[in-house]
Amino acid sequence: MKLSIVVPVYNVAEYLPKCVDSLLAQELTDCEILLVDDGSTDGKSGTLCDRYAAAHPEVIRVIHKPNGGLGDARNAGLSAAAGEYVLFVDSDDYLAPDTVRTLWPFMERGIDVTVFGCLVDSGGTITRPPEDRLPLGQVTDLAHFPELLLAFPSACNKLWRRTLFLEHGIRYPERVWYEDLATTGKLLAAAQTITAVDADLYYYVVREGSITRNSSAWRNQEIIDAVKNITEWYRANGIDQQYWKELEALSIIHVYLSASVRVIKIRCKDVAEKKTNRQIIHMLLAETERNHPAWHNNSYIRFLSKRHRIVLELLRYRQFWAIDLIFRVRNHQIRRITIS
Repeated sequence: MKLSIVVPVYNVAEYLPKCVDSLLAQELTDCEILLVDDGSTDGKSGTLCDRYAAAHPEVIRVIHKPNGGLGDARNAGLSAAAGEYVLFVDSDDYLAPDTVRTLWPFMERGIDVTVFGCLVDSGGTITRPPEDRLPLGQVTDLAHFPELLLAFPSACNKLWRRTLFLEHGIRYPERVWYEDLATTGKLLAAAQTITAVDADLYYYVVREGSITRNSSAWRNQEIIDAVKNITEWYRANGIDQQYWKELEALSIIHVYLSASVRVIKIRCKDVAEKKTNRQIIHMLLAETERNHPAWHNNSYIRFLSKRHRIVLELLRYRQFWAIDLIFRVRNHQIRRITIS
């Protein structure tokens, strides 16, 4: 079999039909869809998976398992998959109609990793996230295109040769946030051939409860473990010095900048919560400053947007109030545009 599409499912009955219908709309010759019910408790999602499998037994299989989180569900799908390639689709997201047809030539050519574009669906409003520099129209590897380590780390906007996981013992961490960040960089390093297609094939649906909208400030600390995980893997494989600048940039972008800003943007309910969140921010900043004391000299910083470079400087000098103001003003402007 050529392709396995793995869909972890957990309490998403409201979103699952749009996701699965987008998969069934593909050209699915020599393909399978694996719905991995990760111990859903809503009384609907698991049953819905079974209904889809009963209606489409030639293409859909269901795995019911105890809850283990997104990473564990993906690993279960990997173990059960029969395809030479694997495509991960989160159960609240969906694919463009021509996704499989667009990616099929890259499978025929035996490319290890094919990266493609994604769009963001926020309540039916479709936007395009900032574009990464990608090897469009060329076949390369991480050694020749190291900035791939800094591209959007999602597992879902990439077509993976399944042997990358099996032959290198790479699996997603379980019951944590940021499992993609901890894993994608390993797979890119293991790949011998990487390319990118100039097509927006994946639709990421923004909904309440996602990491970017979650108000659990303490869980942002898990991003430190994700960066440590990938750094230690690179060290164990003797390539940490080769990619030191990129690994440092990972910490700057994801720990120092993104996670800190997420915590700053949380509206605190009381003084105690504000104090706790401030401690978390200081810890996130200190982690990068301790491991990368000259982080502000990293050459990748110049490729960030002007706004992000300003926020980095404000974080460096602990001007959290100014960062909060920047995002308050920005959100107000967005609301005004939306209302208008």
